[in-house]
Amino acid sequence: MAVLFTPFLLFTGLPAAIGVYSFTKEAALRNELFVTNSYNKLARPSTAVTINMQLNLLTLKELNIRDQYLTVVGYFVMRWAETSRLKWSTNPTYSSDIQNIFCTENEIWVPPLMIENSVDNVGVISDNTVRIRVAATGQVTWSPADIFTTSCVTDVTYYPFDTQTCDIIVTSWGYTKSEMKLEVDSYVPLGVSNYQENGEWKYIGYTVTNGVEKREAVQFFQIIYSLTFERRSEFHILNSIAPMVCISLLACFVFKLSADAGEKVGFSLTILLTSAVYLTLVSDNIPTTSLTTPYLTTYLISLLGMEILSVILTVMILDCHHKDGSTEIPKCFRFFMEKIISRLICWKCKSGCSYKRSKNGNSVMDICELKGEKEMNCHSVDNNEELSWQNISKMLDIFCFRLYLIAFFVITILFILKMLI
Repeated sequence: MAVLFTPFLLFTGLPAAIGVYSFTKEAALRNELFVTNSYNKLARPSTAVTINMQLNLLTLKELNIRDQYLTVVGYFVMRWAETSRLKWSTNPTYSSDIQNIFCTENEIWVPPLMIENSVDNVGVISDNTVRIRVAATGQVTWSPADIFTTSCVTDVTYYPFDTQTCDIIVTSWGYTKSEMKLEVDSYVPLGVSNYQENGEWKYIGYTVTNGVEKREAVQFFQIIYSLTFERRSEFHILNSIAPMVCISLLACFVFKLSADAGEKVGFSLTILLTSAVYLTLVSDNIPTTSLTTPYLTTYLISLLGMEILSVILTVMILDCHHKDGSTEIPKCFRFFMEKIISRLICWKCKSGCSYKRSKNGNSVMDICELKGEKEMNCHSVDNNEELSWQNISKMLDIFCFRLYLIAFFVITILFILKMLI
C-alpha cells in the first residue's frame, strides 16, 4: 500500500501516514460492493430502516393567495445506514485510502418518499443527477433538490397585514410504519442559512411535526414542515390604502361648498368616479377568495358607500336650497329640523340654545338657556325669522359635514384597531 510520509506530521503528532487515493482501488471496491456481494437496490438495508430527514430552504419563489399554493426552492438531506452491504471501514485494503464513494439512485437503494400535498409533481422524490455520498462506515447521505409546489390554505382576513402558514408534508410511499421510519434531524430540522429573502413575503419561522398517517388501514410515517411567512405591507399601504383614504376624506368636504357655487354635484360625482376607478385598480391586488373576506374589502366598500350617499344627500340639499319660498315646509320635517338637527349643530348659537315656536306657527324664536342667572350669548338672529328652505339646506350641510367626518374617522380607527389586534 502506497504511503506518504511527512516529517511535519510526525512532529505535530498527527497521523504520519495518509492514504493515497487511486482510481484502481475505488474500481476494485465498487466491484466488491456491487458485483461480488450481489447488491440489490430493490432490497431495503434492514428490516426497519430509519431515515433521518432535514429540509434546507433556499428561497420562496411564490406564495399565491388566489390559487392557494406555495412554491419554494430547496433540498432535502436524507441519511440512513447501509452497514450490512456498503461498509468497508473494517477492510484494511480500502479503509485508509478511500473514505467515501459516490453513487446515483440507479445504483443503490433510496427511500421512496413523496410530497403528499404537492400540486405540481405527484410522485416519489427522485433526482438521478445528484450524487449520493456513501461513507466507509456505511452511512449514506442523499440531497435531492427541487422546486416544491404544495397546496396552501390561506387566510386573507387581515390582508395586507396577513401572516400565512403553509405545509410541506413528506410521507413514506410503499414502506409501512414497521418497515421504514422517518425521523427529524435533531440538530437542524430545517436549515435557512442559505435562504434568500423574498420581496413580498418575509420568512418568520417554522415548526416540524413528526407523525403517522393511515392510508387504507395501514400506517405510514410522515413529517410536516410548517413554514410561516409575513406579508410586506409597505407597497399595499402606499399604493392601495393611503390613496383611497385620501380620496374618501375629500367626500366630506362637499358639504362645505356653498349651494350657490354650483359645484357641489360636480365635486361629489368627481370624487365618486375617482374612487370607483381607483377601486378597480386596487381590486387587482386583493386576493380573490370566498373562504374569507378581507377587512380591507369591507373598509373600502364602506368608504365607497359613504361617497355614494354623499351624492344623494348633495342632490337633496340642493333641492331644498332651490325650493320656492312659497312652498310650505311639512310639519314633520319642520319638527325634525327644529327639535333635532338644530340642537345637534347648535344652529346659530354658541351653546345651549333651544327653540320656541311663535303663536302663528310659522316662525321660530331662539331662546338661550340660563346658567347661574347669566344668559348665554347667541348669534344675532331675529327671533321672528322664519325657518326657510335656504336655512334648512345650510343646516343640513353643517350636520352632514360633521356626521361624515365622525363616521369617516370612526370607520378608519375601527379598521386600524382590527388590523392591530
